[in-house]
Amino acid sequence: MLLQDKLLPNVKSCKLKRRDICLQNVIMKDTDAAKRLREARISAGYTTQVEFAEKNDIAKSTYSTHESGSRGLTAESAEQYGRILSVSASWLIFGKEPFTINVTSSNNVQPEDINYQAIDVTGAVKAGNWVKIPNWPQEDWKATICPIDDRYPRIKLFCLIVEGDDMDKRYQQGNVLRCLPIKQDPEELIPGKRYIVHRMDDDGLTEVTAKELRSHEDGSLWLWPLSNNPKHQMPLELSDGSVKIHARVVGCSSDE
Repeated sequence: MLLQDKLLPNVKSCKLKRRDICLQNVIMKDTDAAKRLREARISAGYTTQVEFAEKNDIAKSTYSTHESGSRGLTAESAEQYGRILSVSASWLIFGKEPFTINVTSSNNVQPEDINYQAIDVTGAVKAGNWVKIPNWPQEDWKATICPIDDRYPRIKLFCLIVEGDDMDKRYQQGNVLRCLPIKQDPEELIPGKRYIVHRMDDDGLTEVTAKELRSHEDGSLWLWPLSNNPKHQMPLELSDGSVKIHARVVGCSSDE
């Protein structure tokens, strides 16, 4: 049995290229993480959950749900607990360090081990869904597994899950997008790349979508949906005051 089948039994085996993410649509739900967290706490000398939470200024209820397994352990939480307990976040979530998967490349060259990491899925992209707060509450974040992206060694990436069909020419329902936080600096924007876009309405609600940046012949920048749905064909001009770029998509099924 392949390692990914042991960890994620609903994932079909497939051939992967370097950093391709056949596993990227699966949110980690490893109940053993709670057992490892308890083991690390006791090994570090904390007799009870209450003692650990109080001494490290952590909400008792939050920690209790993580150690009991009733709430999934996020990558951010695992990093926090790992620093305190002197264990790695990868070990807490995956049970081994480093976390590697041996995959066969699509051109049938020698299989290679690819290092994976946990990244939090913090929200969703969906056209027409207007919300007060763009991100999910932190207690609803879920860790997903992604290849370690050595292009951004010092930048904390986050993930968003695709809901709907506003980018179905490129991304499908359930795809998980790896996102690089950026400032809306024209010098950092790259036409032809996909970006996470926040659009605000007059009531203070926000729509979060993924769109492709394109440059017009007059030099203006536009954000285009790549959708087969006639409802999602309207491009947005970047200079529109209601539109703000939040992040660049740097990966889905492969690097971008």
